[in-house]
Amino acid sequence: MDEIVGLNECLDNIEKIKAKLTPDQIEPVLLQGASIIAQAVINKAPQGPTGNLKRAIMTNLLPRLKPDQPGSAIAIVRGGIAPHAHLVEYGHFQTKTRGGLASRWVPPHPFFRPAVEETGDSVIEAVIAELNTMIEGSL
Repeated sequence: MDEIVGLNECLDNIEKIKAKLTPDQIEPVLLQGASIIAQAVINKAPQGPTGNLKRAIMTNLLPRLKPDQPGSAIAIVRGGIAPHAHLVEYGHFQTKTRGGLASRWVPPHPFFRPAVEETGDSVIEAVIAELNTMIEGSL
């Protein structure tokens, strides 16, 4: 049977990395990435009369599925503050207007999806770079 050269060193390095990159250390990096996306969404969101749409955009850390795995960080629009966000993003048919009962189509004003598309790749690169730095520091 052939022996794999360097296997023990590789396994030792994996253990060092696992010890260094705990969920508590990874989650702030993920939240920083989500914050970049959230800021881009805020910048693209239209300013309405109340400002609730922009105010509702924030980041959230989802619960860990396993104790040894970090939770996912996401940018969200809080529905309790801006329950109309999807109507702005995709457009909608309005049956009651402020001036009366006339119906009209309100065109979409995409803000969330374009912001994610514009920043997603750079956020992924930034998160990977930060994690690589953390990995290199653990070896």
